[in-house]
Amino acid sequence: MDEARTPALRALLDEVWREALVAVDAHGATRAALQRWLGGAVPAEPVRVLAVGKAAGAMADGAAEALGGRVAPGSRATLPDGARAAQAPGVVTERAAHPLPDERSRRAGEAALACVQDGAPWVLCLSGGASSLWLAPAAPLDLAGARALTQALLASGRTIEQMNDVRRQVSRVAGGGLLRAAARPPLCVLVLSDVRGGEARAVGSGPCWPDETPEPGSPPSHDRPAHLVVGSNQTLVEAARAVLARRGADVVEATWDEDDDVEALAVRWQARAARVGLARRAAAVSGGEPRVALPRGISAGRGGRCTHLALLVARALAGRAGVAFAAVASDGVDGCSGAAGAIVDGSTWAPGAAEAVARFDAASFLAQRGALVPEAPSGVNVRDLHVVVAEPGRA
Repeated sequence: MDEARTPALRALLDEVWREALVAVDAHGATRAALQRWLGGAVPAEPVRVLAVGKAAGAMADGAAEALGGRVAPGSRATLPDGARAAQAPGVVTERAAHPLPDERSRRAGEAALACVQDGAPWVLCLSGGASSLWLAPAAPLDLAGARALTQALLASGRTIEQMNDVRRQVSRVAGGGLLRAAARPPLCVLVLSDVRGGEARAVGSGPCWPDETPEPGSPPSHDRPAHLVVGSNQTLVEAARAVLARRGADVVEATWDEDDDVEALAVRWQARAARVGLARRAAAVSGGEPRVALPRGISAGRGGRCTHLALLVARALAGRAGVAFAAVASDGVDGCSGAAGAIVDGSTWAPGAAEAVARFDAASFLAQRGALVPEAPSGVNVRDLHVVVAEPGRA
């Protein structure tokens, strides 16, 4: 197998994940879902648009477009630093911190609770990252305690659903808190899901998804409003499969929401890499979120779940030509790696790699090997994308 072909496969993988992200289209999907919900009619009175999460800018713009520009005062989009701002007239962009909440997060959470109390009609656009961006700590927890709790959860290896089950209990916005604070329920909640199965309940720790009916005599509440899922990991994987097919690859396997220990996933991808390449060009594509648990007492280096997985798969591919693997975070930010993910091949694994794995410092090593995908907040958040592609006759 000609070694010159491997760079072409790496370039293909770079095209695949970028085109798949574009196809998710948080703006267009939000606009279409809200238009269908409204029956194609523009509301008689302006509607307040509240958007929070990594895709809040695009989703707020899509909602405003569906409303025919009839956006009520107080509309806001809360995003992490670097994410694309809302462009719709009348929607104010505010920034808060992710993944660890900060004082801006507390102010944004308190403001969200206050702005639904005047009885104006409203819609909520919700995407991953909202739990940190809107945080109103529930007593006795304060902001410092919320940060410490979040840090512990991130290092625990828990799934996002498990983490958000905890955060539902410690923020007055979460677990239906925003709904309970509102004078009226939202027209609907539009959700770009970053959780397994594309479900809505756990996204952003469920600001409009109460766990139970209030006790008699408690403050007025509302039944759970409609939650409309506008995109998920399945959307991303199917878009990637379509891109691969257009590029002449036979996709022999496609699945989504693969959540497992990162070592177990690496073994699975090793087996897939052995199976592909039997046709003229073959690929396997999946998505999800590998679980990376940091041992107690370890001082982790530079990395994230995608870069860690990619380096583990690179070990399995070592010395093989004509095969490449990509692991990329759809939001464009892979943990503390300073990258969106990585694309590796048979030449990536080299002396020092095993030590980088042991130190949870995959990104530092992959940077030296030219394997990192540059960090760039994407305005999309539908979990991660993993793809292997191979040519027949490889070494």
